[in-house]
Amino acid sequence: MKLRLGNITVFFVFAIAWVLLMGSFGCYWYKQVKGDTETLISYNHVKIISPSGQEEDHTHIEAPSRRQTAIFQAAFGMAILSWVVLGFILTFNMLATLHMLHKISPKLSTFTKCFLPSISFVLGIMSVLIFVGLGEARKRDYCWEKYDTENCDGSEDPTSFNRISPTFKFVYDVDKGDPYDHRYGGPYTGWICVLISSALIFVGGIFSYTWAGYHGPPARRSSPTISTPSTSSTHPSSSSRPIADQIDKKPLPPTPTPTHNKIEIGNSNYV
Repeated sequence: MKLRLGNITVFFVFAIAWVLLMGSFGCYWYKQVKGDTETLISYNHVKIISPSGQEEDHTHIEAPSRRQTAIFQAAFGMAILSWVVLGFILTFNMLATLHMLHKISPKLSTFTKCFLPSISFVLGIMSVLIFVGLGEARKRDYCWEKYDTENCDGSEDPTSFNRISPTFKFVYDVDKGDPYDHRYGGPYTGWICVLISSALIFVGGIFSYTWAGYHGPPARRSSPTISTPSTSSTHPSSSSRPIADQIDKKPLPPTPTPTHNKIEIGNSNYV
């Protein structure tokens, strides 16, 4: 059985994306630095590292965090769905490589080739884009806690608002010259893994559509055949011989023999 090089290449591209997605589930997605204290955040776990190196583990983000937690959970859920769909793609691709998928269902072959990679990519990129809204979610949590509204402009307390407003971005780096008041926030390992995985799914989807095969082995081209005369009889029949030959071989009609007519003149017979 001849394996398909295109399917094998697509399989490895999708396999790397699948491993990256699985790795993102156990990694932290966001990092915050305030002075000498680092905070690593995942969807269900928070680790705080003090300047002395001591680590504190928590199960939730420091309040207020209702909307931030929703962002983490939604982004993580989309990444899980993308990972599940990618698992189906890997399974079906392996069956197609062994020329077995088309025997199960031709429609499944088309669905795997054209649609499943697109679904996995959309879910992955949605996870990436949803998580970018973390800065806005942080602002809404702060405004709701301080002013009992989701939107605020700081007019109620300009000093406090101006101090924290730079952190209402997805990526921020606020350095006021005081090393103990330096603030930084940005995506971390888990989110970066999902981003790279989405890019690989996009590339693998293009390869899958243009290069991989899912509809069975290609049909073999039949070589032209040359008919040979039948050897069932030693002498060919008269119907298979040339017409000229048949005419030449026909027996000639018998030559008529001359007949003598008797002519009677008087009493004499002349022949």
